Parts: sequence; structure tokens; C-alpha cells
Amino acid sequence: MTNLLFEIGTEEIPAGYITPALNQIKTGFTEQANKQRLTMESVYCTGTPRRLILFVKGLTEKQASINEEIQGPSVAIAFDKTGPLTKAGLGFAKSQGVNVANLKIKKTSKGEYCFAVKVIEGQETINILPEILTNIVRNTSFPKSMKWKGNGLFFARPVRSLIALFGNKIVPLEINGIKSDKFTYGHPFLSGKRIEIHAADWDLYRQLLKQEKVVVDMDERRELLRSKITQLMTPYSASIDDEELLDEVTNLVEYPNAIECGFNEEFLDIPAEVIETAMKEHQRYFPIKKGGRKLVARFIAVLNRDESNADTTIRGNEQVLKARLSDARFFWKEDKKIPLEKRVGDLKNLAFLEKLGNYHDRTNRIAELSSFIAHKLIDCNKLAIEDVQLVKRAALLCKADLLTQMV
Repeated sequence: MTNLLFEIGTEEIPAGYITPALNQIKTGFTEQANKQRLTMESVYCTGTPRRLILFVKGLTEKQASINEEIQGPSVAIAFDKTGPLTKAGLGFAKSQGVNVANLKIKKTSKGEYCFAVKVIEGQETINILPEILTNIVRNTSFPKSMKWKGNGLFFARPVRSLIALFGNKIVPLEINGIKSDKFTYGHPFLSGKRIEIHAADWDLYRQLLKQEKVVVDMDERRELLRSKITQLMTPYSASIDDEELLDEVTNLVEYPNAIECGFNEEFLDIPAEVIETAMKEHQRYFPIKKGGRKLVARFIAVLNRDESNADTTIRGNEQVLKARLSDARFFWKEDKKIPLEKRVGDLKNLAFLEKLGNYHDRTNRIAELSSFIAHKLIDCNKLAIEDVQLVKRAALLCKADLLTQMV
């Protein structure tokens, strides 16, 4: 039993592409290995923005041998009446390359027939792996892919290197002009060093890359980020409240780190939801809520490097967010000049769907339906009479925000 290490080195892959791609790689390898009669102890996939990694522990060194039965002539033709094989029977055994002793008789729906039993010896695993690994790369799909002329390869980003090691042997393959070898690369800014991997040893591979500022294990990177961000939030009695954002930033970095930044408190007059949207969706920042409730003028930025030049890094992130919040505050102030009630009439100028009128028509339908449901709820004591007007008002205003600049 031998380990397999396969690393696809690429230019930076979008964070949202990485986990689905790793799932495809794991499933694809497992299915192809089973089809090729290869057994293994475990299959593990992980990755960073610049590498997708497959590690297979305890992969068998040779395919399992199988017996194949090939149908020949009927018993009446293969044997004469006294028992010995006829020329037809002997010819069938010779054509299949088997000894007469490896012929057997089996009943079929058409009668008794002579069968040759051939032992198909399994191939060496290292001779099968090139096809499997090439298929994995070619069959991994992404929401958007780049295409290379001449070879029909589609992949999220250009492939720059390939590690394919079965034990200490290189699995020979070539994809898009890139030949497999035993070299990978450290962090592009903090190292850039060319690293030689001598064998498919997960602990060794992981340690060598960590020395060059790359944390290859996705779960480890996530927990390192969680620890650092939590440490920075603790003085505010705050905590991470968005696991999806944590997952996303985990796949934006190879060397996980975080730094605390701030913004002018005058921006806090903007609705908290708007500030959080600017932080999370546009910049992938973590807002800080004091006591888990009140937003404060501080935020956490995730880094893909150490904290050298921290002042410059903080200043850069703060300037970016300031520009975002300045735009948001302008739109917010402009929108407040016209109350939502006065915007409802202008919904007549906003088309909904063909044959279904405009958004003003839709608003009236929603208001009528809401009033009907409200009175039904009153009848079963699920809604107070005085709340009907609130329901009607909510229905009337529910589409007016489509005419605001904030939306």
C-alpha cells in the first residue's frame, strides 16, 4: 500500500470555486479508482487559492486480478461423442491462449456451452494513474472557466504546475503542456521558494509548505483565522456572526492573518445593515458589534501575509471602506429627501412583467391580498383589528424601495 499526492498548482482561483472543485476531485478519483479495481484506505482533498490537492492514503500498488469467462462453441461441437475435444474445441482453447484444463462447461438459456477461463492480471497502479489524474483535471467543472486553444482544456485559472507522486515515484502525465514533477512553490509574496517534495507524505508536504508561509489545510486555515479574529473582537465582547464569510475568506488566503481597522464614527448614522453590506459583500471585512448588538466604528480585515507594514495596511483598508461608506451615506441622504409614500405613484413607470402590468399594479394586488389574509387572521384570533392598518401600510410600501438609490 502506497500513498498518492496530487497537487494542481494554478493562478488564483475564486474562493467560491474551491470547495465544489475539491468535492468533484474526490468523487471523481474514488469512482475511477473503483472502476479500475484499486482499493485505498482514505481519500482527502483540500486546497488554497493557488492549489487543489488530492491525497490518497494506502492505495494498492497493483490492480486486483480478475477471471474472465469467454463463451465458445456448444458442447456438441466442442466435444465428440466419446468425450475428447474436437478440432473446434482445441481451436477455441488455442485462440484464447488457455490450457485445455481451463475450459469448462456451463448451462445457458441456449443449452450447454464451452467457456474459456482467462486470468487477467492487474496492471501496476502507477501505469493507471496518469489516465485517472488527467481525467480528474479535464472533468472538473467551474461556474466560469478559461479555455486553452489546441487541447480543449477548460479550467478556472491557468495551470502552472503539477505534483504527482506515488510513493517516491513521479506519476508521468502532461496537462496543457505542464509535465508532472515533484516541485511546488511557497507563498508568492512571503516566500516564492521552489520546494522539492520527495515523497507522497502528507505530514512532510504540509510542514514544508508551512515553512514557506502556506497553510494548505483548509480546516486549519479556518481555525487560525477564527482564533485571530476572535482575539481582536474579544475586547468589544463581540464574536464572529457570519460563518459563510469566514468560509469565504479562508479560501482567499494561503497565510491566514487578520488586523483591526476603524472608520469615522460619523458614518454610524447610516443604517447598520448598509454598513455591514459594504463591509461583508464588497470588502470581505468583519464588522464588530459591541456585546453582539451595537455596531462600532471598528472592523477586522483578513490578510494573506504577516503584519509587517501594519500601518500602511490599516490605512489602505480604511481608505477603501471610507470611499464605500461615503457613497452609501450620500445615497441614504438623497433617498430620505423623498418619503417612500411619495414614491408609490412612480411605480407606474416601472414595468413588472409582460401582461402583468407595472409595479404599481403589483403593489395594489399585494395590498388587496394582504388585507384579505389579515381579516382571515382576525377571524381566527391570530391578528388584532388595530394591526390591519399596519399590514396595509407594509403592503403599500413594500415595492417603493425599488425607486431608491440605495437599492
